[in-house]
Amino acid sequence: MGFSSGHVVWSFPNFPKGMSSTSTWCGFSNVKRDRVQPTLAAAGIGTMVYFPVPLHRLPVLGYPEGTFPLSKQIAVEVLSLLIGPFLEDAALRRVAGHLAVAM
Repeated sequence: MGFSSGHVVWSFPNFPKGMSSTSTWCGFSNVKRDRVQPTLAAAGIGTMVYFPVPLHRLPVLGYPEGTFPLSKQIAVEVLSLLIGPFLEDAALRRVAGHLAVAM
């Protein structure tokens, strides 16, 4: 199953009959999270930021600023959506449409 809405493209794997995925969250990077998240929330679409602080920057680990720049970038950009192959096409299209407008 897969489709696109504007520049947002989803593609889910096909599973053998009787098998399914346990995946429930899909992370998106390179999005304008501060604009996208409230727009989706206003449409009733839930989102989550799981790691707003890179794990290596937690005080218990003590890595200095500038270490692991990709990890820092991901912490700033990634937004997760409750989405996966368990959703109907209409729901996926709705989410994709709102995401395309917000981006």
